[in-house]
Amino acid sequence: MDNKEETFTADEKATVPLAYHEMCMTRNHKTVLRLLVCWAVSVVLIVCAFVWLWCQYDYVSTVDNTGVYVVEDANGNVIASDLTPDDVIRIMEELTNGENTENQG
Repeated sequence: MDNKEETFTADEKATVPLAYHEMCMTRNHKTVLRLLVCWAVSVVLIVCAFVWLWCQYDYVSTVDNTGVYVVEDANGNVIASDLTPDDVIRIMEELTNGENTENQG
């Protein structure tokens, strides 16, 4: 058995590092592609969730002669109002007291 040293040419020496580099670039490309797909799916899901929630109620905002801003759904139920329950009670007391004093005079 001869112990001959194997000699490699420059092309053969560069093959392994180039193959390794190509393998790493392919893996990185697949990772970036997966991240982009996940990002696109998440954007679509967020938009779909927003539209689904948006279509749950038909919001109607009204300002009547009272000057109170309310948000109602399609059935006429008040969802949000500028007045708190304490404000409503105070207004009702003022209205009833005002009617009583006008009726007395």
